[in-house]
Formats: sequence, C-alpha cells, structure tokens
Amino acid sequence: MKDIFEILMKRSLFLVILVLTIALTGVYTFLTIENREIPEVEVNIINITTPWPGADRADVETSITNVIESDIFGIEGIENVSSVSQDDISVVTLELSDGAEPDQVENDINNLVSQVSGNLPENAAQPQVDSVSNAFPLLSYIFQSENGEGLEDLKSQVDDLALDVTQMEGVNNVTVQGYDDQTVNINLDRETLEDNQITPDQIIQEIDQSFNPVVLGTQEEDTESIRLSFQDTAPLETFENIRVGDDDTPLTNIAEIELVPEEREDIIEHMGEEGVAFTVFLSPGEDVPSTSENIEAVVEQHTDQFADNIEVSVISSERENVEDIFTGLYVSLLIALVAVIIGTSLGLSFIGSAAVMITVVLIILIGLIPLPWLGVDLNQISVIGLIIALGILVDDSIVVNDNIERRLVAGDSRLDAMYNGVREVAPSVIASTIAIVLAFSPLLFLSGANGDFISALPSILITTMIVSTVLAIFLVPAIRYLVGTKKVPQDAGIFGKTFTKVSNWYADKLIPKFIKRPVITFSIVLVIALLSLGLFRFTPFEFFPEADRSEVTVDIIYDNGQTIEETHDRANEIVDYLNDTVDNLEGATLFTGEGLPNLFGASLDQTGSHTAQLALFIDKEQMSASEVIETYE
Repeated sequence: MKDIFEILMKRSLFLVILVLTIALTGVYTFLTIENREIPEVEVNIINITTPWPGADRADVETSITNVIESDIFGIEGIENVSSVSQDDISVVTLELSDGAEPDQVENDINNLVSQVSGNLPENAAQPQVDSVSNAFPLLSYIFQSENGEGLEDLKSQVDDLALDVTQMEGVNNVTVQGYDDQTVNINLDRETLEDNQITPDQIIQEIDQSFNPVVLGTQEEDTESIRLSFQDTAPLETFENIRVGDDDTPLTNIAEIELVPEEREDIIEHMGEEGVAFTVFLSPGEDVPSTSENIEAVVEQHTDQFADNIEVSVISSERENVEDIFTGLYVSLLIALVAVIIGTSLGLSFIGSAAVMITVVLIILIGLIPLPWLGVDLNQISVIGLIIALGILVDDSIVVNDNIERRLVAGDSRLDAMYNGVREVAPSVIASTIAIVLAFSPLLFLSGANGDFISALPSILITTMIVSTVLAIFLVPAIRYLVGTKKVPQDAGIFGKTFTKVSNWYADKLIPKFIKRPVITFSIVLVIALLSLGLFRFTPFEFFPEADRSEVTVDIIYDNGQTIEETHDRANEIVDYLNDTVDNLEGATLFTGEGLPNLFGASLDQTGSHTAQLALFIDKEQMSASEVIETYE
C-alpha cells in the first residue's frame, strides 16, 4: 500500500491535473443542469371522463360512475378512488399507490374501460382515460385593450401565437382564457331522419369517429336539437362533409348546422380592466430559464405585431422566480464558503488553508456530476443540500491536512509525513463518511411524491461526501507534497497558539475530572439531552417553510346556479373592498369561472359559473403575504 501511495505522490502534478479536469465536467454540469424552483414531482393521478349528453346528475351517477367504479377496485396499484357526477358528464379520479407503475396501471384501466363500455348507455361517449400531467405554468400574460375595444379582433393573432408556442420544445400546452367559445348547433329534421332511417345516436357516433378528443355539451329539451361542443372547434365545413347511415346521407340533408356563441367560461380582469389570459405550461424535465427565454422571444415577435392599443402584461414568470431564489441561495452558498475559508485559516497554516479551500471547491463541482443520472436538478432543496454538505465535507480535508502538518512538525520526511498523516486518520474519515451515507440513504428509497420531493437532499449530500473522502485522502496530500514547505510552524493559523492553550487546558484539567466521575458526567449529559428533547413541544412544525412571495390568492365560491356575470360582479365587490382596505396592495387580477391556471400554486377543483379566483399583488416589504392572509382573511 505504501509503495502505491509513494507512486501517486511522485506523480502529484498529474493527480492534481486529473482532478481539475474532472472538475471541468462538474462546471459543465452546473451550467447545463435543469434549474427549477422546487423538485419535480410525479403526479400519479388518472382521470376517466365519460360525457353523456342530455343526462342529469342522478342518471350519470347510476348508469356511468357506479358502473366504472364497481370494477375499478380490482386493478392493482390503485390506492384511492373518487368521482364527480354532473349533468352530461362523469369524472372518476384514481390515485395510484406508491411504487405502482403508472404506464402499467393506465394500460389496465384502458382494458377495463373497453370491457365496461358495452354496459354504458348507448348515447354515452366512449370514456377517455387521461393521466394528470405534472406540467406547471411557466409564463402567464394578460392582453388588454387601452380603450376597451380590439380584443375580439386580436383573437386570430392570439390563436396563431398559441399554435407557435405549443409547437416549441419544452412546452407542454398553452391555455387562453377570456374569449367566448362557439358551439356547433345541429338542428335535426325529424321527418327526414325517419325517411332515411337514421337515429341521433348514429350521428353522434359518426361525429365521435371524426373528431378526437370530443367533449359533448348539454342537450336541449327539444329532442329535435342536439348541441355538441369540441375542445378544438373544427371549421363548419368539416361538419357539412359528414355522411351518416347506410346510404351515406350528407348531414346537411337532414339537419341545419350553425355556430352559436357558447356560455362564457371565463372572465378575466386585470387592474380593473377586462383582458385575455395567455398561460404557457412547461413540460416535465425541462430547464426553466432557457425554455422561458425562448418562449419570451417568440411571444415578443408576435406581440410586436399587435395593434398599438393592445397592452401586454406579465403577471407570472417562473424564470424570474427561479433567478431570484437562486441568487439568494448562491449568495448563501458563497457566504458559507467564505466562512469555511476564514474558519480554516484561524487554525491552519496558509498552505494548509489554501489546500482545504481548493479541495472544498473541487468537491462541490465534482459532486454535481452524478446528479443528472440520479434524476436530480438544481432547485431549492438541492442547493440547500449543498450548503448543508459544505459544513460537513470540510472536516475530512481539515483532519487529513492537520495530521499531515503534525507529522511534519514531528520530523517526518515530506513523503513519510504524507503517508503517515493519511494512514493514521483514513479509517476514521472513511468510517464517518459511511455513517453519513447510511444515515441519509433511506431517504433515497422513499416512494411517491414525498420521495420525488426530498430525494435531491440525500443525493447531493451522499455524492459530495463520497467525493470529499476521496479527495481528502488523495488530493490533499498531493497538493501538500507538490507545494512543499521548508518549515512548518508549531502552532499554525492566526489563533494557533490560543487553540493550543485551550486544547491543552481541556486535556490536562477537564478531561481527568470527567474520567474520575463517569456516573455524574453521564447523568449531567443525559439530563441536558432529555431537557433538550422536551423543546420539541415548543418547536413549530412545517413540512416546507412558506414562500415569501409577492402574490396572495383568494378563492371565491358562491352557491351554484348564478351566472358567470353575476359571479364576476360580486367578486369585484371583494376586489373593491381589498383595494380600499389593504395598504400594501399594488394590483389585482380576477379570474372568474375556471379560476387561475395553477398560477402561484393555486387552482380550483370544481369550477363553474359560480367560482372565481383572485390574485393580489402586494408590496411584501410593508407586509408579508402571510400577514396579509392572517389580517384580512
């Protein structure tokens, strides 16, 4: 073993260059790894949506929801089942258990749905099985007209913008809220239907085959009129080309087809004026800053072509949030690094302190390299993990360097000092690293959303600690051997003499007294430990500290049955009250109907004409978000 160590020391320059080269890979990893605010969590939720036009809630519950739920519990990997039955539609929500394979479970659900479809009402649409995406909003814009006119004329340009952005790499989807949708109204001629022996169900099936996906709306009481709405409204000519029945009768021969305005689903109001909301959702696994910059460039190209009276406002930018958060975290990391450098210089020689400082920086860079293969990106948790690791990993380098200096002071030759200095402390350094790795490893095996969320912390701690041990054993002695010193001070460091006096006093005066009275010493330590444990009762507990944001969201839910216009007017009364009452309120955006598209972590589960959400923009320097909520809720 000593021969191998001597060979490495005699090639110290090569060893240092090799480590520096590997560290360049860490620099590349740092520059290219995905950045986001919080760790990406896989959402294991699947929805089964079954439209049934014209059916009331009770019939939907009995004939669709109960039929699907009765068989769904036989599928392995499903932990919880919930459902919502409304007029015209049934939604069954399945929550997958931890450790379940989402693709396999979804495949089993599709097979089950195919089997039970024959037991559903004839005029019910084919159930749609969809996994809930964990895509989150990346950018959200509000388009407004200065004079209140021109937004309708802007619709085609907004549609073109949505199409271009949707096709960009890293974009999951785009939502546009505030425009009125249109419904295809098909007025059937009963006599012509009878003459051609065609039923309304045949027409529905033919349309169902022509368009996918299909969301069917309400059916009018008059049986001669069936109203169908689509997620993506097709040109009217497409419907006119549909042929039905054995004789391929054109739909236009048996019905009158027209586009009619649909009931409004959203009313968007920003700073007191109506507008249109344009929100872009990021695909899973994509980098926030780079994707956002690309999208912003495309949006700017389109908005430059808008009319002069159109105002564009950004109400949410995940890139800005990430940059603000990482600026603070990197400053904290830099402060911690400077503290380590200052701390080591107090008790180590200049060369020893420099060796430790260089090693710590290289540990952080090299420790980043495995993260992409571990499925970890740079986020609040992983950067905090780096800050925590910094206080632990520095110990290895300090211990090895300090023992090398002790051997040099004792009179060992340079090569012997390197070997003996490492040999004497290596078992302890390796044992402490193994203990830390084993302590944090169980967190890597947590399943489900909790495991996805917390895995960044143990990953970064384990990788940096392993690298720390390797570099402490090989790089620190290589640097000390390469630099060399003619004379090593007896008491190194700025406060070396002071530290020596304190340590000698502790060893000569206190330790003997503790050893002579082991029972008393142990009892005192035990009492202090038990009293400290009792402080848990007075320690606040939070799964994750609240974010210090400049936005506060308000959920507004009225009794069902009122129109969206009534809801909007009543919600505006709340806006007016808050504008008059909240001193640090800088503005407000009101989303009536479907509510906020998951902006600021807020959304509504069951939306309709009776629901709304309000985003308040506050000056958090005057009053924090939590104080605003506590004061005005």
